[in-house]
Amino acid sequence: MQFKLMDFQRIEKDLDSVVKNDIQGTLNNMKKENIELDGWELIDIPYERTYLFFNKGNKEAFDVELDERNTLVPHYYGVVDNSRVTKHPTFTIKESIKKYKLN
Repeated sequence: MQFKLMDFQRIEKDLDSVVKNDIQGTLNNMKKENIELDGWELIDIPYERTYLFFNKGNKEAFDVELDERNTLVPHYYGVVDNSRVTKHPTFTIKESIKKYKLN
């Protein structure tokens, strides 16, 4: 599944209720953090309740994934403290975008 976040209201009726609620929650968090939706796309749902977002124009990305407490949390992927490239949870989407390492 791939679509522009600006088109969410137009396609939400076709989405599974869990996916719809998860994406709506992410959109609400983006708005709270003053992140413009323009240019952002949901590019993949590789696993249940894991969402990958990308802004091609800004070359920025963030992921949202269910954590062990059953809460959707933003993540980024990158090397931290000499670790292997792996996912790292963040408190905000902006933090995830800032720290995400795209190759």
